[in-house]
Amino acid sequence: MCVLKLLTDSILELSKCKYSKFLVRKFLIYCPKQREEIMSCFCGHVRRLIRHTEAASLLELAYNDYANAQQREALTREFYGVVAIGDEKQSKLRRLKETITPLLNKETLKHSIVHKPLLDYLLMASEQERSEMIEQIRERLVELLHTKEGSRVAMQCVWFGTAKDRKVIIKSFKTFVKKIAMEEHGHYVLLAMFDSIDDTVLVKKVIISELSGHLDEVVADKYGRRVLLYLLCPRNPLYFGPSLLSVLAPGDGNPHSKKPVETRQSELHDAISSLLVELSAANVSQWMLDKQLSQFLLAVVQHCSGDVTAVVENVVSLLEQPFDEEVHVVADACGHAVVRKLLSIENCKLETNSVFLADLIVSDIAEDELRLWATTNRGAFVLTSLAASQVDGVSEKLNTILQPCMEQWRTSHLKGHEALIKELTHAVT
Repeated sequence: MCVLKLLTDSILELSKCKYSKFLVRKFLIYCPKQREEIMSCFCGHVRRLIRHTEAASLLELAYNDYANAQQREALTREFYGVVAIGDEKQSKLRRLKETITPLLNKETLKHSIVHKPLLDYLLMASEQERSEMIEQIRERLVELLHTKEGSRVAMQCVWFGTAKDRKVIIKSFKTFVKKIAMEEHGHYVLLAMFDSIDDTVLVKKVIISELSGHLDEVVADKYGRRVLLYLLCPRNPLYFGPSLLSVLAPGDGNPHSKKPVETRQSELHDAISSLLVELSAANVSQWMLDKQLSQFLLAVVQHCSGDVTAVVENVVSLLEQPFDEEVHVVADACGHAVVRKLLSIENCKLETNSVFLADLIVSDIAEDELRLWATTNRGAFVLTSLAASQVDGVSEKLNTILQPCMEQWRTSHLKGHEALIKELTHAVT
């Protein structure tokens, strides 16, 4: 602390030197009580520091990792300058443009301290000014996607860029798509692309093609799953909450998207469907027992176009395993719920499915095994859903299989038995 006090007047010069900047870095990390003093040394000099190779990284550390909201506001204030009374908007725009333009061809564009001023400029600028700025930064948006404001800048470019701008942006994402899809903020830009870009052939060639090569990794990530789900069922409130949709809403009705929304969504949906069915079929045994991935599996079965027979058959193979209350899928908290939901989903797809889970269960699984399922509460609830199946002949077959056990279930304390008896009785009548 004594050393810092002696060097306070030299903080700016130390920050610009290749080696002495590490001393200032240590002060920021290990002297929390003196951080405000260090931040105050930066204030008023941000425009010069951000253009300095050595100082820029230190300023970024201070802003991104240690500055509080008030200190961040003080550091970025310099980008906006002194606002002239009666000409607030134009004064801000002029100052922002003067400050930001020299940074566009430098590595400093990747620093988060630049992203909020750049976003504010795009939001306040006229259509012509915005177009000019988009043209300058369209090839370098990948550098901005790691921050919230940076991703919003990229979304503005996608929404309000011309067809040429959008083409350049997509191509600039090559080799980075997997990383972007798995970023907290970056994945929003992909969603904005799916919403806006009419050239779905290029989107499939660059974005979906690269995703398809890394589906195992992407689906294991919560943001990656969101990207895949958006291709499958965009803006479905079951998977996308109001807060996410509110971020995407400003791009609706943008002047450069001409293709009907339904057509664009359908083309992207068809491009990813078969890939997700194949992936799901290969991972049924793991996904059915995982809370997050099981929901993804259900979404694939419910919303993918095409034949999901491979998924259904692999589910049945899993169910055919000898019943063990400790490990069997119908006795698992997550697994039994997935089976019940799958049975419910196929009731809504009677005209499109060629193979039905309910039919395969009563046909392929031994009767004694099905009766063993009923010895557990969760298994009984699975059988209740099976009894409610609208697939021809299923409820009748199940009733015949379970009829010998119904009397002893009437005195059972299990809620599953109560529900099963009620459903079987209803199915018969």
